[in-house]
Amino acid sequence: MEPAEKSSSFNETLRSFDLDPRLIVAALVVLVLGLGAAVTVTVRGGAEASEEELVRLAASDQMAWRNYLRQDPAPLGAGLVTGALEATDALGPDDHLEDYYAFEATDDEPFSVVVTSAAFTPDLMVVTPDSQRMAASVLRATDHRAEVTGLAGAGRYFIAVTSRESGIEGPYELSAGAPRTLSRIGSNDSDESVLGVSEELRAERYENIHALELPPGRPAIITVAASAFRPRLYLLGPEGQVKEPWGSLLRLDAEGEHAAELRFEPGWDVPYTLLVSSEEPRARGSYTLKTEAIRTLTISTDGNPVSGELGKRSWFKNGRYVDTYRFEAFEGAYLIAEISAEGFAPKLALTLGDRPLVERTGGRAVRIEQQLDRSGTYALDVSSAEEGATGRYSLSVTMDTPEGPRYQSFTTDARRVGRTTRGHRFEVTVTRVRIVSAGSGRAQVRLNVTERSLDFEGEWDTWQRRAPYTWLSDDTGRRYNIVEANGGEVDEDVTSGEARRGGLIFEAEAEGRIPKVLRLHYPIGVDRRTVVTVPIPLER
Repeated sequence: MEPAEKSSSFNETLRSFDLDPRLIVAALVVLVLGLGAAVTVTVRGGAEASEEELVRLAASDQMAWRNYLRQDPAPLGAGLVTGALEATDALGPDDHLEDYYAFEATDDEPFSVVVTSAAFTPDLMVVTPDSQRMAASVLRATDHRAEVTGLAGAGRYFIAVTSRESGIEGPYELSAGAPRTLSRIGSNDSDESVLGVSEELRAERYENIHALELPPGRPAIITVAASAFRPRLYLLGPEGQVKEPWGSLLRLDAEGEHAAELRFEPGWDVPYTLLVSSEEPRARGSYTLKTEAIRTLTISTDGNPVSGELGKRSWFKNGRYVDTYRFEAFEGAYLIAEISAEGFAPKLALTLGDRPLVERTGGRAVRIEQQLDRSGTYALDVSSAEEGATGRYSLSVTMDTPEGPRYQSFTTDARRVGRTTRGHRFEVTVTRVRIVSAGSGRAQVRLNVTERSLDFEGEWDTWQRRAPYTWLSDDTGRRYNIVEANGGEVDEDVTSGEARRGGLIFEAEAEGRIPKVLRLHYPIGVDRRTVVTVPIPLER
């Protein structure tokens, strides 16, 4: 603390003689130390003091100086006060420099004491009027901030400002009062704000405080976007600052636009505190704050594929986007999970609670087969081998119960290009086949199908309207009729190169020879079909 900021009758007396209080305090220190040295030469009848005696006397001098400063704390008003930890300040426990203040509360309104610094990690201690010592809350701390919360009641509060590391010097900012919350933001909400309106700098940056009121147990994305500065975000909750693995921060910088995205799952039905500042000192400007719910994903275990897109509304962990699918399973079940992706190498991980089971990474397709040894809620994490990769994918989960028959399934890459009557080309690919008994002497065949436009742009006929004109045959002459179509969602207007994925389920009588080849008769346009031939590499 700068001694010139302190106010006492002693200092006022010095000022009446037009003397600099700092010079007088320095002289007193020299005088005290000089007297201490004079005493040491006469200790034990004039014998020279030992090293231990000198250390004890030095500590005594430091304690006397600290006690003097504690008796003369600087007054702290309602506004923001700037100060600095300096070598001439009091030395507290473990060689931590300390500055002292007194705050007079005139009513019973609750308030907090906050200290910030760009030069060091600050810390606080407050003694209440009834002599209770309150340390800074670890739940409200960041690398640049410390706060004592829950203060209330009229009277004089003694405040000690220090650092978390010993011997650290540097400037800081201190305030006491009710936190100024700029806005309250709910789920799927947004707000337009301006950074730097208050003109108060904390840790060399302007700061706004927002309260986030989000439902617990529902993951959310908090996005702050600005054009004039790069946003810096700190999120504080009932369990402290939200960091990985409970939350993750992603920075997105493009020409003329900067954004910071914070993903987390609220664990408590209480407001979370969002601190918005800037990466660069003293930057200011308008910004947009937006909250969105992260998709809660579930998947059936009947082999029907689901289409997804990694990125946008995914979770973000360890530099990678992650989609998590959950499903229920029983002990002894046999699981087959498969994923195919566009534009990135997928990574697929199976977990049960906090217990990792298996992880696979591949080129454009990954497959996991696992015998499950426990009943419970399992999770499949879809991510990428490369950091920050995004793209579309198709995921399916097939599970045989311990009592039921095993699925006959295999992956494939059978494809065929068909042409419409107007000359537009579409590529049809079968990526996976599952064959299982449908009961009553019938067989069921499930296909994962991808349809891609190679050169067509315009309105795309819906997947479900195509399904009735699709059938399956095999090399024995058997014809399978379609009974269900799943997935295949895409925007009505398609662009060249765009694909959609879905599942087609067919049934037929199971009597006769076991087939070696399947043929998918797939409609292209109104009156044309392309035939995709799929060999069956299964034991007979």
